[in-house]
Amino acid sequence: IHAHPCDVSMCVCVCVYVRTYAMVTVQVRARIHMLVAKACQAKIIQRSKSAPSPSPSSISLSDVKTGGYAIVMLQACTDLEAIQRLYLPATHIQLGATLADAHAALTYILQTNRKLLYDTFPDTMGSFALASREELRLRKQADDIQALYRHSPSKLKAEQTAAGAQHNNKEEEEEGEDEVQEEEDGSDEGAGDRLGEQDDAWDDFD
Repeated sequence: IHAHPCDVSMCVCVCVYVRTYAMVTVQVRARIHMLVAKACQAKIIQRSKSAPSPSPSSISLSDVKTGGYAIVMLQACTDLEAIQRLYLPATHIQLGATLADAHAALTYILQTNRKLLYDTFPDTMGSFALASREELRLRKQADDIQALYRHSPSKLKAEQTAAGAQHNNKEEEEEGEDEVQEEEDGSDEGAGDRLGEQDDAWDDFD
């Protein structure tokens, strides 16, 4: 069976379109999850500034509402992480930021409303042991990724100082080589003058 060239071209175009549409759709979904997570994070920060520190022993209505925002933030970060792992490298800075946000949300929920956490994620974080394990995973992976992009000012200053010292040493070596070359040139000229004087003396002797 021989397919018509137009049919083959049409199939290729359809496949490319479907793949592009799927990728764009995935990225749009990732963008939506990220915006939801950031909005919840802003709400949590706003409520945390106007309320006392959360305590597991005395949970107020404000803590419950804030815990709800943290649950939504954690769910958004979880979905965003799953999407980002489809098209981003395992050490991408955006993935590291998502893991850090998820860790912050999970830590806050563990402090304010653990029951809500256990009921929302019964399979992955349905107990304190499972939640602690997930918290450790998020923290470790986020730190490992962000450490690749972290550059402390002291380390940068030390590297700049070392580079400057190396550059100065190189300039001093070049200057020393120039001086040696000048001395050699001067000695060659002096030797030439002495040879000229000796030739004149031999001419006078002749």
